Amino acid sequence: MTQEQVFPSGLRMVFNEMKNTRSVSVGLFIKVGSEYESSDNNGIAHFMEHMMFKGTSKRNAFQIADDMERIGARMNAYTSKNHTAYYSVSLDEHFEHCMEMISDLIYFSKYEENEIEKEKTVVIEEIQMSEDDPENLCMDKLFCAWYGNEGPGKLILGNKENIYSFNRKKLLIFRDTEYYPSNMVISIAGNVDFVRAKDLVNKYFESNNKVLNLTQENRKKISPLIENVLTVKSLEQANIAFAYRGINYMDEKTLAMTMMSNLFGGGMSSRLFQSIRETLGLAYNVYSTNYNFSDSGIFTIYLGTSPEKANKAIFEVQNQIQLLIKKGFSHEEFNKSKEQLKTSVVLGLESSSSMMRISGKRALLKNELFDSDFELDLINKVTIDKLHEISEYVFSGEKKSISYVGKEPNFKIEEI
Repeated sequence: MTQEQVFPSGLRMVFNEMKNTRSVSVGLFIKVGSEYESSDNNGIAHFMEHMMFKGTSKRNAFQIADDMERIGARMNAYTSKNHTAYYSVSLDEHFEHCMEMISDLIYFSKYEENEIEKEKTVVIEEIQMSEDDPENLCMDKLFCAWYGNEGPGKLILGNKENIYSFNRKKLLIFRDTEYYPSNMVISIAGNVDFVRAKDLVNKYFESNNKVLNLTQENRKKISPLIENVLTVKSLEQANIAFAYRGINYMDEKTLAMTMMSNLFGGGMSSRLFQSIRETLGLAYNVYSTNYNFSDSGIFTIYLGTSPEKANKAIFEVQNQIQLLIKKGFSHEEFNKSKEQLKTSVVLGLESSSSMMRISGKRALLKNELFDSDFELDLINKVTIDKLHEISEYVFSGEKKSISYVGKEPNFKIEEI
């Protein structure tokens, strides 16, 4: 079971001892991401993540990479819409070295102007690469179609104009206002004991923290825009994505939503995959995903097909939705979904990196400690009726957004 330690600054540590492994995974999770950014600074959380690896008072960019690779450790970071994470995976004997390294990035990065200018070109290239990926572009446009340019509708990478405007002063202001202790969780999992983990968090993180009396900003609740977006590009494939209403990550129906998504479009035996790809041969790539945010969520369906087959593929998606609403899932499907979800939980217990991630995100976003037994019990309590209720909730009514990326279609997307 996950243990917790709260330090005087407000920093939280969540800990999972795993004696059956030689690895230790460390992750620092911060509640910053594009969902919380303004129009003027959209992209700054991701840009800050990049800058953390560009030099500290102790190491230059090469030494940061070299110090990790010389001990065979993996250290990286990512930014999502609702959090940023810096993490390492190493042998247990290098645990303290990794703790010191992550601490060095967070508290002693220099954000030199010449490095900022160089990194701007790197991030601009990343934005352009993302825009050249039709599937990624289609999904980005879908979020914007549903939310507008607010909350989760904002791009993680931001836009070029904002990137060009970033400087050392803006980064320092962002760090000081967002990277505060009570907005962070450090998650540790692996072959290390609780006392040593606590001592090292105190040595490398708590000792560098400042207790700040910040007035938390009341973030406004986002009202969905729910529009359609047509992006005409000279492509050989039509990329089509649908968004329907979902639930926030605090909702008790999240497990039922996950199970429903898995059965409907989450794997090779799912309904969408079997009907659209295997039976009808209309698409190579088709899937559904549910996204949960602080006060909302969306359920999405994506498919990539040829322009000539787009109409038939869209019709089949709608057909499968209607079949689900009318007839629901069979008990065989329902039991399969339960076993898949339980297996995912149990296998995650065997990986220090998986335990680090799930415990860190659970504590940061839901303010809960991860308990595998409790999680399995919750899965067992989900009923088939709950799956049908969540299906009805997602697909009932006319509220949906559509994103289309490809050649000019021979139909109007607003009529879909």
